Amino acid sequence: MVSMNLYLVIDKVKREINRRLEEISVETHPVDFAWLLYALQYEKDTSLFLENFNKLKRWVQSDISGKNDRDIGALTIYVFLERKTNTINKRIAIDKIKKILKMNIEKSMFKYSIINNPNIMFLLSLISEYLDNDIKIKTSETIIKNLKGLLVRKILFSAALINLGKNVSEIHTIINEILSTTLERIDDRITLIWFFKKYRIPLLTERIYDMWNDIIKELPTVEDENNRILLSTQILSLLYEALNLQLHFPEPFFVFSLYPLEKELREACEDYIKNKKYSTAISEALKKLLDLMKKEAIKIGEEDIKREIGKLETKDRELIRFLLNPRLPQNFKKRESKEIPLKFSKDVNNPPGKNIQEGLALMMEGLWVAFRHPEAHYPIDHEARKLDPYEAISILITIDYLWKQIKKVCSG
Repeated sequence: MVSMNLYLVIDKVKREINRRLEEISVETHPVDFAWLLYALQYEKDTSLFLENFNKLKRWVQSDISGKNDRDIGALTIYVFLERKTNTINKRIAIDKIKKILKMNIEKSMFKYSIINNPNIMFLLSLISEYLDNDIKIKTSETIIKNLKGLLVRKILFSAALINLGKNVSEIHTIINEILSTTLERIDDRITLIWFFKKYRIPLLTERIYDMWNDIIKELPTVEDENNRILLSTQILSLLYEALNLQLHFPEPFFVFSLYPLEKELREACEDYIKNKKYSTAISEALKKLLDLMKKEAIKIGEEDIKREIGKLETKDRELIRFLLNPRLPQNFKKRESKEIPLKFSKDVNNPPGKNIQEGLALMMEGLWVAFRHPEAHYPIDHEARKLDPYEAISILITIDYLWKQIKKVCSG
């Protein structure tokens, strides 16, 4: 399993965004400047966002904004970031957007028209609630006609259609085409993973991990000698949004893939996690752990211990107690150290060794009763077998901890 630290990546991308905000002027590069603020939309209460948002606001108020057709990109990002307010500036921006849009939508289509620009159409779709219905219909029709070309173009046009009210099922053909496309460039990988995260487009769970892995491995190839990231501002912003969405809303299998579970445990439950059979995944992991405990106890135990394990072969709960617990439940009689097959501490007759031994023994027994018994005795749709995926992963991490303790005991 490849190590992946998305927090390091997001810090690196954030530093690049900060640098660009220091270097780019909103007056000369309004669209790039606005894209950087789009990237920071999850950090609206920070001084970095507020200081630069005020610069964008002053540009919107000025006479120079809206003079160029491509200003529509920066104006739409401003409206999008102000969507929960009702300010005069927002109304000014909307009026300028409508004016530019009206002039362009009435023109015949040409290659460099803003209507043919997927970046602008995506941004415009973010504020579709402020557009007249006939404009929305015309825009959707134009996008559908232009759903061709490079992968990034197709993805942004598809995102625009979803924002304009199309269901994912309505554009499933183009989405299937997108998902089957070979990803040749880092821009393609970033835009696809952003599309998947933002719109929750179905994607094989294994693929999301591999795609992030590919992006992390490829990112140094688009850096200069000063560690500056040489991606376009738009792609950089989509990467930052995708990273935020991934860290705040990770897929269960992605989390499972990142955690360094013991190899045998991972193999025992991986397919069940992929197929969303979470209670079965826990059950199989517990069975694997109990098998390990029996095997290690037999390996290091005397003949009487081996015989007792054989007698309790079908009585799992009693077997767990016999292997681990310093007190047997029949009479709560304290057992001598030599009578406990698997010891987590060299001294289990005195605190704190006894407390560690008893606590971990109860953990194992509790996990078995709570999660193995329901799996063995209740139908799959029973309430006792319903597990949230993140709960299941938390339990697997606990089982992994016990596995590591057993291995430590037996190796030392």
